[in-house]
Amino acid sequence: MRTIGISAEPLLRKPTYIQSRIYPKPQASIRATFVRIFSMVYSSGMRHMYLLLSMAVLGALVLYLHVQAMLHYWYWTYSWLDIVMHTLGGILIAGLTTWGYERFRAVPRFSRKKRMLFIVGTTLCVGLLWEVFEYVFHLTTTINYSLDTVVDLLMDTLGAIFLFYFFYRKEVSVQLKDIDVTTSDLTHAE
Repeated sequence: MRTIGISAEPLLRKPTYIQSRIYPKPQASIRATFVRIFSMVYSSGMRHMYLLLSMAVLGALVLYLHVQAMLHYWYWTYSWLDIVMHTLGGILIAGLTTWGYERFRAVPRFSRKKRMLFIVGTTLCVGLLWEVFEYVFHLTTTINYSLDTVVDLLMDTLGAIFLFYFFYRKEVSVQLKDIDVTTSDLTHAE
């Protein structure tokens, strides 16, 4: 077997920016490339894809139920249906807001509290616009419209808070795992 007088050391070093622009990186194996692509897509995009798909299914369900409720007068027959629909609508709007925030990062990365305020605030604004729409087009026939509006906005907000904690639950568990309290710490505390 013949050897060529080239050392392998330059191939093992990380290339500088200019070298990486001039000389392409050596081809990796197919398996390593697949693993790299899968981990990149799963970590950044798949979670958003599942959220968007879930919101599409929920949106279709909410639309179907709303059309059926309008056609068959379910909102007037079952007074609790409005509460359920506003909760689902709050989850839907919060999910779409979360997807847009996480996917496009149009705004700088917020802290957890600011992120929650952004998502819940956006959901509340859309809920307010819906209530104005209901009032302008006389879609409600309740006698106490102000109480109905408050309950509807509360349900929108609760739906948004539910989705926020559901989507960011892993972030909470990671924060809790970082805190390590042992019994010796509790007994020696002063």
